[in-house]
Amino acid sequence: MKLISIIILFFLSLQGYNQTAVEYFNNGNKKLGQLDYKGSLVDFNNAIELNPKLKESYVNRGLIKEKLGDSIGAMSDYTNAILIYSKFTVAYYNRGFLKQNLLNYRGAIEDYLKAIETNPKFESYPLHQPRHFLFNNAA
Repeated sequence: MKLISIIILFFLSLQGYNQTAVEYFNNGNKKLGQLDYKGSLVDFNNAIELNPKLKESYVNRGLIKEKLGDSIGAMSDYTNAILIYSKFTVAYYNRGFLKQNLLNYRGAIEDYLKAIETNPKFESYPLHQPRHFLFNNAA
């Protein structure tokens, strides 16, 4: 019996500690707040790999991609978040903002209207806070 316990403990110690998708997401947010774009991008990638339905990771990764000039990747991430949850206000807002910057005004208006439709109070927010923070800080 003692030998079996030792073998079980040995195999459990080999597994080590594996982060969950939520832990990667939280770490990514912390790094994003510190303007560590590459580090947060890695964490959001890991979160999505572990849980492809974690819609918030797509939006935050989209923000980073947009900040780094990858408009196509950002658009894809915002769209993926919307495909996961069709009433995801922030994803519509971010995608609309990106479309506006790409001079796709019709698409931007459609996304802004969808954001307001999914959350009527959202129209009173002058800027989405994480977006405002990210795009108004140097780095």
